[in-house]
Amino acid sequence: MFSQVRILALALALVASAGCFNAGAAGPQADTSAEAGAVTVGQVMVIGDSISLGYGVLGEGPYCSGAAEFDDPGRAYPAIFTRSLGAELHLRARSGMGLVRNFNGSGGVTALELLDQTEFPVDLDLAIIHLGTNDFYAHDPGILFENTYDLLLDDLRRRYPDVSILVLSGPMLSGDDRENFDSAVSRVAERQHSKGASVTHILLSASQKEEGRYGCDWHPGIATQQQVAEVILERILHEKKR
Repeated sequence: MFSQVRILALALALVASAGCFNAGAAGPQADTSAEAGAVTVGQVMVIGDSISLGYGVLGEGPYCSGAAEFDDPGRAYPAIFTRSLGAELHLRARSGMGLVRNFNGSGGVTALELLDQTEFPVDLDLAIIHLGTNDFYAHDPGILFENTYDLLLDDLRRRYPDVSILVLSGPMLSGDDRENFDSAVSRVAERQHSKGASVTHILLSASQKEEGRYGCDWHPGIATQQQVAEVILERILHEKKR
């Protein structure tokens, strides 16, 4: 019923080599309704960090240390929800990557630099931006984050005038870091709305289930990744009904 999902992974720290990762049709799918199969969303791009890559998802967290044996992009939310839709997934992500600041101020490319090096699909139905966890971890990037986020969304809308965009915050971070992260993304979404863009902000939380809530290093475990996939799919179904 569901076509295969191809994850086109460029510059991924968690995948041995850049190229095509085939999640297949037999992996976990979002547990919603049969309506998903009737929704037409052919091309999806997710721009994110280690959360989108399934870093540590298989580990019994939160205190295990990240190792390749615990990573599985096929158990991360982008693969799960696109598998449910039968969509093609273009994943542009890198562990530790931020929009303007990488984890702990470390080196390496930021999101815009990665996108400058990547090939964009010809068509795109849905774009999901899940950046900011590394920017806001023990740090406030200020207005630079919001301005850069606006530039990114403006560029996507120039490339794909009819694209629907979801901007995500969470489920990691807490306290002031999380509050600042949520508020910044919310303001960006509001500005984009004022320009006539189809942008929805989704605030994510960890699963309430003990088992699978956390993977290694406080990253989302299997249950949380599944929950995020279901939240996204429900939002897509809701928008398609409007």
